[in-house]
Formats: sequence, C-alpha cells, structure tokens
Amino acid sequence: KNWYNNQKAFEFMTSGSTGKPKSNLFEKETIISSIETTAKYFNLQKGDNIFVCLNTLYTGGKMMIARAIHLGLKAYVVPPSNLPLTQKANNFYKLTAFVPSQLYTILKSPDYENYLKQFQNVLIGGACVNAELRSKCKSIHYCNIYETFGMTETLSHIALKVISNVSTNQPFKSLPGIEIDSDENDCLRIKGDVTNNKWFETKDVVEMVNDDSFFF
Repeated sequence: KNWYNNQKAFEFMTSGSTGKPKSNLFEKETIISSIETTAKYFNLQKGDNIFVCLNTLYTGGKMMIARAIHLGLKAYVVPPSNLPLTQKANNFYKLTAFVPSQLYTILKSPDYENYLKQFQNVLIGGACVNAELRSKCKSIHYCNIYETFGMTETLSHIALKVISNVSTNQPFKSLPGIEIDSDENDCLRIKGDVTNNKWFETKDVVEMVNDDSFFF
C-alpha cells in the first residue's frame, strides 16, 4: 500500500541472527535498483510466478514482495514454515527463496524431487549453508539452487553461488553493478547502488578469487 502511495523510503529490519535487530532506511530508487539487478540476472518477466514463504517483516521476504509489485510478477504467498506448501498443484515458479532450515526439511521429505521441480531458481539465504546441506544439493539437476551472500544493509543478496548440479565448491560471484574487494584484514568490502555507491565495510573474512569472486 505504501509503495503504491509513492512513499519515498522504507524501513528494513535485520533479523537479529548476528546481533541485536536494527532498522535500516532505504530510498525507493535504491530498492528498485536491487530489484532490477535480480530481475536481469534471472530474466524475470511480467506475469512470472514467484513463491513467497519467508517472513515478509524481514528483508528476504519483503524484497520478494517488492519484486512482485515493481515487476508485475504473480506472487503466491504462504505463511512461513519449515515445509511451506505451495498453493496450486502442478504450478511452476520462476523464483523462490528459502532459509536453510526450510530446504533441509524439504530434502528430508519423501517427495522432495517433485516439490523442487516446481521451481526454476531457488535462493538460499538468511543464514550460512552448512557442508551437509551443500552436499545434498550437489546432485540436484532439475532446479537451480543458489547460496546467497548479502545482508539487510545491502538489501539482500549481492553475490550468488551455485550449489546444485556441481561437483566442487564454487566461489560466490558478485551480481552485475556490484564492486567488491577486501581490506587489510581480508574483510569483504561492497560498493554499488545498494550502498549509495560508497564502500560498505563488512566483518566477513573472505578469500578473493578475482575482482568479482570470493570464498567466504
């Protein structure tokens, strides 16, 4: 409602997973820039279906809703749970996002292949993906699963790593328009429209592979 009423800035709360929850304010133009970067990467088109099963009070879920509104996507929204049920049988979704515990529960369910075949692209974020979950995804070839790197301060993901249908651990690769490097302590630095084109200093120690890729 506030988006359609041309509100100029929006509040995003951190989840508190790495510290006390705090508020971040983003201009609408910054949010749109992030949306359009993701849209270009995944070729999101007006009318595409997306599946939203994250808590929309927090960044991951809120950004899924914002993408649907701005791009004209059809968002199927369900209450967040560890085994989120899709609303339509045999539907196909261009994009969804899970936290690791949701994907882990899905992969333990008997019919997980048919469940995941509903999705073309799956984003995993909100917490680190452990080695066990990453290993379970290696043999999946019927959908694209991406571990994401990002935070509320960067409006969700700024880099992605493929963890499905791979034989080795891949580095994270930054999205178009995002600059990255590391400081003297090997902590990641990020610059792009989502940081108002100023360097954002993280406390995340990384190993740079090249100017757009890193291991976390």
